[in-house]
Amino acid sequence: MVMRNEKVLVVDAHEARRAELVRYLADVGVETQEATNCENALAALDVVTFALVFAEAELPDKSGYYLLRQVKDRHPEVEVVLLAEVANSYNLLQALRQGAFDFIVRPLDSGEILAPTLERAARHLALMRKNVQLLTELQGKTRALERGMEMLQALNASLERLTALGDIKDLLQGLLDSALTVLGAKCGFLVLIERESGDIGVKIGQGYPAGTVLRNSGKLPPGFITEVVRRRKPLIVADALPPDLAELVNEAEKGRLLIYPGILAVPLMLRECEAGLVVLCGHPEDHPFTVEDLHYLEQLSRHTALILEHVGSMHHLR
Repeated sequence: MVMRNEKVLVVDAHEARRAELVRYLADVGVETQEATNCENALAALDVVTFALVFAEAELPDKSGYYLLRQVKDRHPEVEVVLLAEVANSYNLLQALRQGAFDFIVRPLDSGEILAPTLERAARHLALMRKNVQLLTELQGKTRALERGMEMLQALNASLERLTALGDIKDLLQGLLDSALTVLGAKCGFLVLIERESGDIGVKIGQGYPAGTVLRNSGKLPPGFITEVVRRRKPLIVADALPPDLAELVNEAEKGRLLIYPGILAVPLMLRECEAGLVVLCGHPEDHPFTVEDLHYLEQLSRHTALILEHVGSMHHLR
């Protein structure tokens, strides 16, 4: 395994010795940058991402051991290899205790002496990055699970409030209010389908200027909303509309009913028949809409439909 696409910092005040190490590293395809003392090395580490530092143990002013401690404090992900003309068990033990990746005793008769260190460093870097990737994936799954639990608790609370309502209009308004509150959307509306004519109109809205809902309460012209109703499938748009949907937006919808970024849309079904569509627009600044948000809206819509059927049955009996 070779350290490809990695940068190595070589720190040594002795120019010829430094050039020799740089040449050996270049021969095996390692890109290098040079520094002559601790201050220059630390300054370089602050602006360039290095995988490895080769540092001479004896440096002017401050030693390589000092540099080792500073690197591990400031950049713990960077590994440090110390080199020395003479080494004893005490220096070797101190270096390893302070976090040195390796300790090499000069002279470097050829670059072959560096090969085991570079191969081990390459394997170490690959393993560390794999661990970081796995940890990132685990954190993402954990956040999704936590978000799912939050949505489940919010759904239960919303349904408790909706169950206490006995009027159809209040239920529909409660559905929209709960969805906007829990998901933090900027605005939203509910369209209903006329049973006889099949016309689609906005019946309830929130977060819009006065008159917007009223102007769109009649038959909506063909556009984005009518197409989403026709498809009868939940829709999530994390940011701006994709081109195939953006071209469907008509003038009445653009900048009036549809507010970006982010859209959630879920069909409202009554007795297996589509009765309307719940649409939320404009996700919170720090939280684009997620699959968990869409699932919450689906469940809220489905359970609200069950409550509506119950309320309708009670009205019919009365």
